[in-house]
Amino acid sequence: MLRAISKKQFDAYCYVRQPIVRVYSREIAWFEAVNRKLLAFIVFDCTDSDFGHIILGRDSRKLFRCISVSGNFFATSEEAYADLETAIIPFINDGQDFYPQGDEVVPPHEIFSPFVKEEKQHPYFKMLANEERFEAARNLIKEIAYSFVDVDGNYIQQFQSDGFDARLWELYLYVYLYNAGFEFIRDEVEIGPDGQVRSVFLTPSTTPTIKTVKSEQHTYKHKTIPSKFFKQPNSENVSAVLYSNAATITTFNRMGKLAGLGSRDIKMIRQGMKAHPDPSSFHPIPFAADVDDPDYEEAWGDSIVMYHNPDALHPVDPFPDISHIIYDEATDEFSAILNPNEIFSSVTFVLVPTAAED
Repeated sequence: MLRAISKKQFDAYCYVRQPIVRVYSREIAWFEAVNRKLLAFIVFDCTDSDFGHIILGRDSRKLFRCISVSGNFFATSEEAYADLETAIIPFINDGQDFYPQGDEVVPPHEIFSPFVKEEKQHPYFKMLANEERFEAARNLIKEIAYSFVDVDGNYIQQFQSDGFDARLWELYLYVYLYNAGFEFIRDEVEIGPDGQVRSVFLTPSTTPTIKTVKSEQHTYKHKTIPSKFFKQPNSENVSAVLYSNAATITTFNRMGKLAGLGSRDIKMIRQGMKAHPDPSSFHPIPFAADVDDPDYEEAWGDSIVMYHNPDALHPVDPFPDISHIIYDEATDEFSAILNPNEIFSSVTFVLVPTAAED
């Protein structure tokens, strides 16, 4: 009836946790039932030191949300689980696939339903939507999109056409911020970006300093821009610049694979360069890993770097689980707060089995 699943599997489907909940409770076990019609988890109440359970079902937007909370809390997780087994039975046999909550105002964001004519679809979107090797990415992105708020009203159209790269980056940033424990604040924004975020958890650690090399400008092909972006007029209004080279289909594919959303027959082998375990080293080390290896781990923030503006009107506190570069004008040096799992670059080989010939 109930099947235990990993936290990564649960996280791939659940995007409704409020960050503050993590302060006074802790999830300790995760489950699914009826071919993932229902999700559930055992929760530890940090205030009262007892255990309860929560059951989730899809609302009319296909977003998993709470539909039942345990009426009693228990001294042990085993007692909470026994109560969960009883509490979930009515939902298993109710004949419903969805549990409307009355506040849904938009239909589900079906990000892969054709919205743009095929001849105008981005080639990467076609690849993602149709190729067997990207099944895990496709399934994961589909789930994330159900919870994504389309502020401009044209997200799916751009995702499928000429805005694919920018919109994939937006989705990547969204899922990183959600999993890192940030709260999205959209109703306070009148003009400007699509939203604001407020942090709840910060876990920085310090590492080495980097000497600067003077440069007045940067040229790429036929375009030249001035150096020292943070010294340009009005740049004090930019608190920091967030950079990542990992907002790619391949990253979503690996994360989907880790969450069990892809075929077991498809193999993914990743190799590249990662941060040296010695914090004083400036040289990365090579790595190679099988994504199916039980010891393989990956997080959304593994390849994100934030460059802080020393003259910012509103400095940003370090985000959790990413790397940070901070410039000290007094010493003319950069200090780094490095994520120990920082991946500088990588390639992933996706191996798809072929049918045997007679």
